[in-house]
Amino acid sequence: MRLRLPRKRKKSRRTGKLAPVLVSGTTGAAVAAASGAPASLIGAAGLANAAGALLEAFRAAIGDRRERRFRKLIDELGNAHSGEDVDRVLATIRERLADDHDLQEVILESLRALEEVIDDAVIPPLARLIADYETKKPDSFLRGMRRLLSDLSSEEYADLQQLLRMVMGVRSRVGEEETTLYYGPDHEKPELGSILKCTYLLPPEEQKLRSLMRDWIPLGDVPHAFRLLHLLRVNGLATEGQGGMLAGAASGPGIAEVEFATVSRMAALILPVVHR
Repeated sequence: MRLRLPRKRKKSRRTGKLAPVLVSGTTGAAVAAASGAPASLIGAAGLANAAGALLEAFRAAIGDRRERRFRKLIDELGNAHSGEDVDRVLATIRERLADDHDLQEVILESLRALEEVIDDAVIPPLARLIADYETKKPDSFLRGMRRLLSDLSSEEYADLQQLLRMVMGVRSRVGEEETTLYYGPDHEKPELGSILKCTYLLPPEEQKLRSLMRDWIPLGDVPHAFRLLHLLRVNGLATEGQGGMLAGAASGPGIAEVEFATVSRMAALILPVVHR
């Protein structure tokens, strides 16, 4: 009888080790930061673990930001109902949400803005916007204001406040229900650089004397006015303005025609005190 010797096991080609993978660019930098290892030496398993840790950290940061903004919105909503029982106001909103489709849309627009806003400085006017539409049907002004506020940095928001103060300050001098805003070089004094101006209606005798219906009121320098006029137009809060030449200023991206009724509504949301 022949003895059968046990067969030798063949060495597996698989070593059980994971070859290092090269990662580069944004992924490599992010994973390296999360794992503490050089990006070029992170294996596939390490990459997956580091990416998972990074995702969890991202979710936590987003969750914290969402909660902070929502709490601020609720606080500011209470301030918008000054003199009222805030708990009762919030309870009423909660009760109406089940069946009031208009209010649902208002809240959805506001929550969308909370996700998108660049700076928390715009949350107070956002809360006042909600309060203003609690019993109103959502319209283009609501949606336009939501998009406008979402797009503003803190510096642009401060300039928007300044722009609204300037326009409201000359309302009684304009003589019309609307005015054209212009931001760009002063064509009479280009050495002064860019300036914000608005049109006003000339008295009848001056119209005949100068063969003009309107002239400009200089308002001052608003550094972000060019972008603000653009945002007002694209969000339906202003129109393109008059074509051709208007008192030396060509129509274009630096011009927007605004109605004082719209400016007044914006000022009531954005400025603490306005002249109405």
